[in-house]
Formats: sequence, C-alpha cells, structure tokens
Amino acid sequence: MVYAIDLPVFAALAAATAAFVASVVFTPSESRGMVRTGEGIKVMRVGSLELHLYFLRHEMRRLPPVRSRDAFIDADVDKRFVLRMLRDADGDLLREAFRDALLKSGWDDAARLRVFLSAVRERLKAGAYVSITYDATRKVTTLAFDDTPGASVEGYAFMRAVWGMWLGKDEAPALADALTGKTAA
Repeated sequence: MVYAIDLPVFAALAAATAAFVASVVFTPSESRGMVRTGEGIKVMRVGSLELHLYFLRHEMRRLPPVRSRDAFIDADVDKRFVLRMLRDADGDLLREAFRDALLKSGWDDAARLRVFLSAVRERLKAGAYVSITYDATRKVTTLAFDDTPGASVEGYAFMRAVWGMWLGKDEAPALADALTGKTAA
C-alpha cells in the first residue's frame, strides 16, 4: 500500500518533531544560573521548501526591564545562544552565514571577525552543539563547539553585533520574538 502526504503537512510535522527532540536533548547543566528566554528553529527557505537548519535557545543571567529585541541585544549581562544542529552543515557555509550576519549587524572589524570565524569547524554533524557565550565581567564573546572553546573576541560592541545576528531588526521576526519570549516559534 502506498501513502501520500501533503508536503506542508510533512514540513509541519518535521518541524514539531525537531523542536521536541532538540528541547529534550539539551542537558540541564547548560542552563545553570541562566534564565531561558526563548527558543526556536532557524529555517532557510529554498523556493517552496523549508530547511530546518538548527534549533536555537537563548539564555541570560538576568532579564532586561523591557522584553524587546534592542533590550536583549544591549543587555550587558552574561548570556548565551545554544544551537543544536538539525542537519549536517559545511563549515564554509556556516562561516559565510555568520560573516554576512555580522556585517549586516554593523560589524566591520575584519581582524576580530577573522578570529571569531576561525573557530568554525570544517563540518558540523547533525546533533552537534554550537554555543556563543558572552561573559559580561570580562566583556568577551566566545564561540564553542560541543563544549570545546574555539575563539574569543573582546568587546561589548562585538557582543552587540553577535546578538544582532538573531535579534536585530533585519532578522526573521518570528524567530527573534520566540528568542525573547514574546511568542513561540
């Protein structure tokens, strides 16, 4: 017997399954002392096809007084993005996506950008973790893979550009709202 399934229905089921699986596999130790503000799935659209790239969670030591994108970007507190890859990804594509997003966020220091992107592995397997952590005391943003530190860049301005990658005005509104806890993605 052959079954047919509508592509949008299949895509919705796949997204729901991916979100559930990703939320179950995050370990509690990753969130120690942090407030989870929101989570969502980064989606890339190719024609009518939606590709779910990674599950993304945002955490902060302290919430800002206002739940807005700008307040989350500007908050000078310990905070972190944790990505769980939902599919294999080429390192060059991830580097290019991060570089383009940082440039779009207004970052133009090529030397620090090179340092940050040098940590991206050649290949990320589905299930791999990527974390981007800001240490407010030291004013350092660190990119790590599967809990292995990769590269750190100093500066509050750099952190703002990194947080702007997902929360900036040009980012997908549904994902940014989900990460700030305004809505569910």
